[in-house]
Amino acid sequence: MWWIYPLYALLAGAIIYLSYLLGNYVDALDKKTKISGAFIGGILLAAVTSLPELFTSISSICFLGETGMVVGNVLGSDLFNLMVLGISIVLFLKKYKKAEIGKIHIYSSILVVLMAALTLYAILVPSNYQPQLGPINFISIIIIGLYALNLFLQPKESAASEDADEIKLSVKQIVIRFIICAVLLVGVSIAITYATDALAKELNIGPTVAGSLFLAIATSLPEVVSTITLCKKGNFNAGFGNIIGSNIFNFAILSLSEFISWKNSVFVYHDKEAFLMAVFLIASSVITIISILVLFWYQRKERNNKTKWVMNIASIIFGLLILSGYFAYLVVNQSVPTIW
Repeated sequence: MWWIYPLYALLAGAIIYLSYLLGNYVDALDKKTKISGAFIGGILLAAVTSLPELFTSISSICFLGETGMVVGNVLGSDLFNLMVLGISIVLFLKKYKKAEIGKIHIYSSILVVLMAALTLYAILVPSNYQPQLGPINFISIIIIGLYALNLFLQPKESAASEDADEIKLSVKQIVIRFIICAVLLVGVSIAITYATDALAKELNIGPTVAGSLFLAIATSLPEVVSTITLCKKGNFNAGFGNIIGSNIFNFAILSLSEFISWKNSVFVYHDKEAFLMAVFLIASSVITIISILVLFWYQRKERNNKTKWVMNIASIIFGLLILSGYFAYLVVNQSVPTIW
């Protein structure tokens, strides 16, 4: 099955190109309309770039029967997504220090920590000691409630951008092209699910590991490319919204998958990989919150050599810590045979 490797690469390349286009269209919408950049990134773009996770999770359950792949896909994608924020902070440090980032990203990051903690509880505690609604784990319903809270907290409007005249396309043209790219992204995402399953069988690895490696990385490419595109343009508000909003949306996908799988829970009890991913996700999310708070501190302070030096060092350190979370998981997962 040598052909599965170039097929996987081809599908991943298609996801990268479509995501690049989506990032540009979101930046254009942010400039052409009065809709908040945090809302566009945190809700609209986050939902679209998380469509791969949605459809791959549904495909994993309905067509492949691999419920264990779902939790690896979601947690692995969220951890990989935060790595992109760390990279963006370090690469575009000058623009990051001037970025207007909304407080909503702190609240959303706190919700990610809560969702990851709930998932961790569902993994560690036997099902007969957990709240159930029939065959469904009640944890999934709580997560859906937290997602709804995030929607309620999102700011809806912002001031119009001075760069709107630079955008040659009309709002209608931008929206149409955005929708076309989103539909194509869904099709490619479904295809890469089957490619990942074939890769897992070819390499003889478990579904959770396959989900956290090949599937999580592939389905996180939309967030990677679109966020780096936005941050390169200096639109960190939409970029942060995309990553953190995608992480929250992914947990909603995890809950939806619990409903779809019905009798076979996606919360795999005593799953080492899922446990480690949840722990590192919580740690990386907390560091992200601290990084945003440091940015707020810097922007309120009088600019001098000392504050600039502190901000540069702190941003680089926190950026590196955030992006190291995913790699730390991979190292620890390989070095620890079992944690139970």
